[in-house]
Amino acid sequence: MSASELEIFLLMGQANMLGLGRVQDVAPIEHPDIMVFRYGAWHTAREPLFDSTPRAGIGLGMSFALRLIEEQPGRRVGLVPCAVGGSGMWRWAQGGDLFIRTLTTAASAMQGGLLRGVLWHHGEGDAAVASNAAVYEERVRSMINGLRTALGGDALPVVMGELGTYLDPKCYPHRGDVNDAMAAMARECPHCALVSSEGLADDGGRMYFSARSLRELGVRYAEGHLMLAREHLTPAHAATPAPAYPQEPVLRTPCCLTARRESAILSLSSTPRH
Repeated sequence: MSASELEIFLLMGQANMLGLGRVQDVAPIEHPDIMVFRYGAWHTAREPLFDSTPRAGIGLGMSFALRLIEEQPGRRVGLVPCAVGGSGMWRWAQGGDLFIRTLTTAASAMQGGLLRGVLWHHGEGDAAVASNAAVYEERVRSMINGLRTALGGDALPVVMGELGTYLDPKCYPHRGDVNDAMAAMARECPHCALVSSEGLADDGGRMYFSARSLRELGVRYAEGHLMLAREHLTPAHAATPAPAYPQEPVLRTPCCLTARRESAILSLSSTPRH
């Protein structure tokens, strides 16, 4: 990949990926090599990256992109907003409306660059309902497998983030179950990583990360992606024609190794054993 080729990342999940941090709480991040895909075209990125709600503000995308550029000056990072606040996991599983919409948006965005990864933060709503938490892992596996089938292969990196430790256990009693589901996927599903939410604060309402915490969370996501890249030497995924949307889940649990280190990266899958 040339140094000037746009590296594309899909920002998927719920409100904490969308980003509701107060703009006035942190310094702005502006960089000419960070782009955002809106209304069918690429633009120089400025926050808020999402314009689907008037509450949108600081998210994790800009600090993620800036950390990648710091690691490799000259790279260009493209962010594709796909997250929807309050969206249930069933809408993201294969065949769901948000899964299909994401494939459509990604196919259009990929005409301008190379798909390099997926950033996923989701699960607060599912952590409130036992029946949803019980099938969370199955649904996320379905989504990941579907994205990889449609958009470029089994090596597409996926970085997930834990739910916030600040969540009220009375309102979100299954937070631990959702986090455990993501940890299992990061251990077992190749080219997946899970980053920690330890030490990150909410904005005062015990529902959303603060702006400062979202800045830090974006850096953690970047470190997770960089660690996957180092471990797997993942090739870029070239632009492809508009995909045929799979409607049935393809559930796979490859045998693999697990790597852990004392850092914000909790779990990281490695190359499958044969």
